[in-house]
Amino acid sequence: MIWRLAWRNLWRNPRRTMLTLSIIALGLSLLMFLVSYMDGMGDKLQDQLARSSVGHLQIHHPQYRAQRQVDMLVPDGESAVAAIEELPGVWAVRPRLSVAATIRSSMSSTVRSVPLLGVDREREIGASVTPEQIVSGEFVVAPPEALAPDAPARHRRRRGITLGDKLAEMLKVELGSKVRLDMACMSASNCSAAWYVTGIVDTGSDTVDQTIAIVGLSGLQEVLGTGDGLHEISALLSDGKETAAVVESIRHTLAGVRVPLRQVELSWVEQMAGAADQAREAEAALAVEPWWEVNPDVHTMLTMMDKASGFTYFLMLILMSTGILTTMFTVVFERKRELGVQAALGTSPWRIFYGSIAEASWLALLGVCLGTALGTVWVWLMTAYGIDLSGMSGTMTAGGVDVGTVLKGKMTLRVFTEPALVVFFSTLFFALGPALKMARMKPVEAMADKG
Repeated sequence: MIWRLAWRNLWRNPRRTMLTLSIIALGLSLLMFLVSYMDGMGDKLQDQLARSSVGHLQIHHPQYRAQRQVDMLVPDGESAVAAIEELPGVWAVRPRLSVAATIRSSMSSTVRSVPLLGVDREREIGASVTPEQIVSGEFVVAPPEALAPDAPARHRRRRGITLGDKLAEMLKVELGSKVRLDMACMSASNCSAAWYVTGIVDTGSDTVDQTIAIVGLSGLQEVLGTGDGLHEISALLSDGKETAAVVESIRHTLAGVRVPLRQVELSWVEQMAGAADQAREAEAALAVEPWWEVNPDVHTMLTMMDKASGFTYFLMLILMSTGILTTMFTVVFERKRELGVQAALGTSPWRIFYGSIAEASWLALLGVCLGTALGTVWVWLMTAYGIDLSGMSGTMTAGGVDVGTVLKGKMTLRVFTEPALVVFFSTLFFALGPALKMARMKPVEAMADKG
């Protein structure tokens, strides 16, 4: 009976009710849109980060990230890679060498400093985004003359290199051109070797494309004299949420691998912090770090997005509360005499309060239904088509990670349930004040009111 009366009371003023429902529905649909966008953006950031050089986690010499010295290696790299590949949850493993080098060609006077990267081609394809960005040639392959069955020995020794398109323009080289790289090696202070351009990459970012230089892992190991050693091992997981557990599993698996530490000069601040004892250690275990330690900028950005999502909820609820409170307090003033009569005839304050909450429940339920219907359309459009910003800014990066030019949302159960529940219970919360005011009315004063 109370619910039936609440429904009828709700439509005493259809215009006011529809206005309030519109406020709730628009607020909810906007919340769904924003949650979908933030979830999609967060997943894309983590996916792009994983498929970049970072992966979900990395294994390297404990001092390598700080000093980047050529002799800071993961020993017996192939065995370490094979052991990691056998662990549950690991989807792909990418062994790599990375060394600072200068690159030049006979076609240009330009000399560029680049981070030369040595990769295993077979392990990179499908697990890295770079092979998909090839615009000319192939990704890290030997030049055609080196693959010919009757090729002379000097041709068979030729190695291929993949360059960023902007770097290739600076060097004035194209497919088949020779470039020379100088770098630090294991056996001498510097060494030099030639590579032939067999692939051109276009990531869409001029800054990135000016630094891309990728070669085959085995060839770079031979030039540097690192043997089977690696500078880093990047692993991708089947489920990024299991990163912390897999990191611990890898640490346990590689616990027996010890590497020598280089003695370094410490500042007095580091000595006071106790770093001197660590620096005097002769050897240590390999460092196994999750992506949020390797790239804290992206982790910070994702944390800020979560906080922004909470602030958006708060702001939208404040805006919706204006319409809800206006409607409920207007009902109080319009029905003051009626409520006074009901109280005088013996209606309990609890029953009046319950009737007001029932009316607010109908309002919340209708608003959530309308908002979910409208929000579903927005979320579907955002998920299917996204927002193309290529005309405004070109390729976008966040925390050093390329996120492309089309921003898309994500359609998950959370997108539909979380905003709907928040809006529904918030509507009931905002209705508590007016409902309590109705229940506390004194019959005589209410009936004497002429408004």
